Amino acid sequence: MSYPLTDETATYVLIFWIVGADGSTSFKEQKTAQRVLDTLGYDTGKNLQTTHSSLGAMSTKHLEELIEGAISYINRNFTDDKKRFTYQLLETIAMSSGGINKHEQQNLDRIKSRFGI
Repeated sequence: MSYPLTDETATYVLIFWIVGADGSTSFKEQKTAQRVLDTLGYDTGKNLQTTHSSLGAMSTKHLEELIEGAISYINRNFTDDKKRFTYQLLETIAMSSGGINKHEQQNLDRIKSRFGI
């Protein structure tokens, strides 16, 4: 299964990984992600749902490879300011369900470390 990475899809992958870290995605997390991405001008309607469906069907190994690919893509293509902004976006979405849980924090820490911010 191939999943092409762009600025938009790499961001979607990381959102999916963060909000699904605890095994479920809350309605608040979904709505916050959609609102923030709409603000950025991303076409969230179909694309976010397609991403969620595609990634949810992947094996753990393939998903882990895609997450690494998304992080690498962002490291290569985003400025430091855009990496910080993306991290803050992920943190905001994680907090929207009432706080950041242990699994979400572990994923956020990994992203922050890999982004070098």
